[in-house]
Amino acid sequence: GQEYNINVINDGRELFLKFEFGEYFFGNEICLLDQKLKILYNLKEISSIDIKPYNKINEYLLLIGTKDYINSITSEILPKEFSLYQNYPNPFNPRTVIRFALPVDSRISLSVYNIVGEQIIEIINGSNLKAGYYEYEFDASQLSSGVYFYRLVTEKFEITKKMILLK
Repeated sequence: GQEYNINVINDGRELFLKFEFGEYFFGNEICLLDQKLKILYNLKEISSIDIKPYNKINEYLLLIGTKDYINSITSEILPKEFSLYQNYPNPFNPRTVIRFALPVDSRISLSVYNIVGEQIIEIINGSNLKAGYYEYEFDASQLSSGVYFYRLVTEKFEITKKMILLK
């Protein structure tokens, strides 16, 4: 297999990486690994990737090779268990980042609840995500100061964490 480093510097705008390989890599797999989030994109299945504006430098590794080669790399980097990490910063005003890990491809929901348990925002609604690490920027500028909860739900895992908005 072969590896190529790709670095994308973002000036705060949402960007897209677009790929057009055609049949050039016939017989090989071609994947892009987000080195921070540890998400592997199969570039034979998708043609573009969103780059979030809150990441200033995005480091990718372009992988070209056999399925065995790709699998040997992904088995080392994918999470071993479901996780929902504490948001950062916390307390926050008005934006925070919510990170989670999926050891297998999963249908997930990620929602925010107020102190009495009412769902106020659904960040992700039943999306199918690949195994890997994910992060989402949550903008609470429309909410008032207080304690909120964010909840990750998959077919095999549920967890809730607390966050504090201070304005």
